[in-house]
Amino acid sequence: MTGTHMIVLPGGGYAEHAAHEAEPVVDWLGDIGVRASVFRYPLRARHPEPLNALRAEIRRRRAAGAQRIGLIGFSAGGHLAGLAALGRAPRPMRRWTSPCSVTPSPRWRPRPTVRPG
Repeated sequence: MTGTHMIVLPGGGYAEHAAHEAEPVVDWLGDIGVRASVFRYPLRARHPEPLNALRAEIRRRRAAGAQRIGLIGFSAGGHLAGLAALGRAPRPMRRWTSPCSVTPSPRWRPRPTVRPG
């Protein structure tokens, strides 16, 4: 796998994963030519377990050849995406963890951004 890979984080209040915010979004992204997968983060877990699990998923995607990682999150998944995008990873992970963010444009399309370096 090369290029950009989007990770979809469904909502559900850290108590469940909303099915309508998972595979349908991945299918839509596939229809427009974007590789994507659903990541079901740990539920009913205390911080930082879900964040660490997402960082591990980002490392797995990078190891599989993804050059850029984007995150799309809904509700609790959006919260987790924001934590991953804005927080700094522990020192050994900085090389592998992409500072990802989904930012609104004037047309409200998600735009993954990657910090240089």
